[in-house]
Amino acid sequence: MNASDYILQKAGLLYYQYGIRVITMDDVAHACGISKKTLYNHYDNKAMLVSASIENKLTTICKHYTAVQKVAENAIDEIFKGVANIELFFSVISYHMLEELEKYYRELWDATQQSMQATGKDVTIKNLQRGQAEGLYHLCFDSEMTTRMRMLLFTAMHKESKYIDNLHSFLMQVNKHYLSGLCTAKGIKELKKYHSINNNDQ
Repeated sequence: MNASDYILQKAGLLYYQYGIRVITMDDVAHACGISKKTLYNHYDNKAMLVSASIENKLTTICKHYTAVQKVAENAIDEIFKGVANIELFFSVISYHMLEELEKYYRELWDATQQSMQATGKDVTIKNLQRGQAEGLYHLCFDSEMTTRMRMLLFTAMHKESKYIDNLHSFLMQVNKHYLSGLCTAKGIKELKKYHSINNNDQ
């Protein structure tokens, strides 16, 4: 791991644990065991560091999901394997961090929100198209509306995630209900394979 990546890792942990606003460049330098001058050699200011930290997290999450898409047996399997990716997102970017971005780093918030929305939309639509091509999802629904609903649900779950005792089981249940409305008879048959998996997680 190079110095810049190490700084991003340490800064990310601080932002997640304490929030973005209260963490200073001095705090980050101290956590990294380097001088503030060395820190500024890598990142000119706090806004740049915050931006790089968020971008790094989103890039990592996107890479993880790309790997999920490649190994998933079908669209339904992709949704359930993707649970780990949602858990990863919730574990590195807290909802409070996004609230602080919106309030104190508006330009960065706009860019982050645009990136997350674009990625979420792309992932959801591709999964819908895959499921339809595999005969697992119905053809007669509005993909744009379904994607919007999925994104709103994701935001709500993110906001409340710290209050959910068993996040993994909860996400599995949410996916089961989501897919129940999309699946054809063939899809429902495939979906039933995951019922026992979900029950074992509880």
